[in-house]
Amino acid sequence: MSISPAVESSLPLIEQSSNDLSGASTNEKKVKEGFRIKKAVRVAFIVLASTFGAVALGAAVATIITAAVVNPITPAIICATVALTSFVALTSLGALKAWEKITPHLPKFLRIPANYIQSTVCALISSVALGVIWPIDYTKKNVKPEDVDPTQPLIIGSHGFLGSGNNWMYMFGRLKEAGHKNLASINYGNAFVSIDTYADKMHNLIKGYTENPELKAKLNGKKLKVQFLCHSMGGLVARHYKQKYPNDNVDVEDIITLGTPLDGTHMSNLALGVSKAAREMNHNSKFIKNQQKNAELDSDTNYYHIASKCDFVIRPLVSATLGKGPKTKVDWLDGTGHVSYLWSDTAGDLIVNYLKNRSGELASAA
Repeated sequence: MSISPAVESSLPLIEQSSNDLSGASTNEKKVKEGFRIKKAVRVAFIVLASTFGAVALGAAVATIITAAVVNPITPAIICATVALTSFVALTSLGALKAWEKITPHLPKFLRIPANYIQSTVCALISSVALGVIWPIDYTKKNVKPEDVDPTQPLIIGSHGFLGSGNNWMYMFGRLKEAGHKNLASINYGNAFVSIDTYADKMHNLIKGYTENPELKAKLNGKKLKVQFLCHSMGGLVARHYKQKYPNDNVDVEDIITLGTPLDGTHMSNLALGVSKAAREMNHNSKFIKNQQKNAELDSDTNYYHIASKCDFVIRPLVSATLGKGPKTKVDWLDGTGHVSYLWSDTAGDLIVNYLKNRSGELASAA
């Protein structure tokens, strides 16, 4: 197992990430960077700070003029209130920016609670974002079987408990920008059934590709290569699919997980036993033990586990890294909440880099 820590030390909407997004040499043509949450928030910070600063200054001047020249009390009070409100808002923005700069340099005993505070804020923001896009059926954007490029793996987004395919809107945008066109997501639906049922749905999705006549002709007898990008429970579904359907006409090359309870989580008890999938995710459940035992024998699949030191859902935290596959890579994030993985630019950078490196390895092996 190789471990290469990645530090994420600010709000995920203003998080830090590596400057080397592609791992490309200086001689390679640089791909134009598209939308980034962290850049959008920086612009918003500048606009808000400028606005609040201008309003505060204008209100202060107006207060002085009305108090000294016109001398009515009510306009002066209004102007002073506006100036004070703008000053407080500007100070709050400054505090957030200071937090971003200072947090990475705090001693450990202060940095850990600071990261937990920011991960909580991020989780709230991320949950609101997911709520906004909830009505969208993102599976309609899945690459059509006849349009699949047979020279590249099919990347399938496997969402977490109570999630849906639209959870991958931002990450898939990042992947499209990086040149990945074979993208598909899935909706597992009913939250009360088992992970085994979800694996069956994954099987049906993949069968829709492998049994397509046009894609079969393109593959010319070769197996379709598949890479899973998974959040939370979705990693267990992907791993269970791999173990349950070893004879599907696909090669599962990689399973990438974001905050997956690979060794189970105590937090699944919050479902009060009403969901079979949640019971299966319990730490040391029979389902988890069997899956872990089978994973130890999986020498074909490359596993890449991204975990966070501030994940409230994965307990114990190390469970997100204990996949037990022989070929496993692990990265840690510092200040990302469980839902915030889906919007994390740092996690996106890691995934893009990993897939680029794997593309080179797969091309060499072909």
